[in-house]
Amino acid sequence: MKFPSTYISPPVGSEETMTLAASMLGRFDEDLAMGRRAIDLDPLNADSWENFGETKFFMGQLDEAAADSKKALELNPDVVAAHSVLSQIYVMQGRPQDALREIELVRSDSKRPK
Repeated sequence: MKFPSTYISPPVGSEETMTLAASMLGRFDEDLAMGRRAIDLDPLNADSWENFGETKFFMGQLDEAAADSKKALELNPDVVAAHSVLSQIYVMQGRPQDALREIELVRSDSKRPK
């Protein structure tokens, strides 16, 4: 997306929403650029890393998607979507045991009292 020079950058949460919209429209280059910007603004935001990895997953960049999903989980092990992306990658790579491990992590966390 191109914005006028007077455009004020949205907060990181808005940036994530914009990346999702770009992805849904199949505009992956824009999605990646906005995702990178969200990470640059807040590199400790696990959701931004997860969104970045998910975009790469849909682009077929499985190794990069796995690395970004792992970064998200390093920052916050409760990011369920990152576990989901990793499990799908592992299935596609012929690693069903690793995929199952990711799913079991999510299931065991959902049973844990908060």
